[in-house]
Amino acid sequence: MKLNSFFANTIFDLLEKVEDITFETIFVTANNQYAIEALNSHASYYLLKPISNDELMKAVNIVAEIK
Repeated sequence: MKLNSFFANTIFDLLEKVEDITFETIFVTANNQYAIEALNSHASYYLLKPISNDELMKAVNIVAEIK
């Protein structure tokens, strides 16, 4: 999960820099090795690629109910 940004090397580094997280995060990755770290970063949902439209819509709907 590398970012092309001078702000952070990974999405996890970037999320650590956010002082007040007022948004939900859906992680989408091809690597299941990030699952635990995503949950520790308060992921609202975690999808493994390849994903279908149905899976994405399910995740979005579930996360929308959180707010």
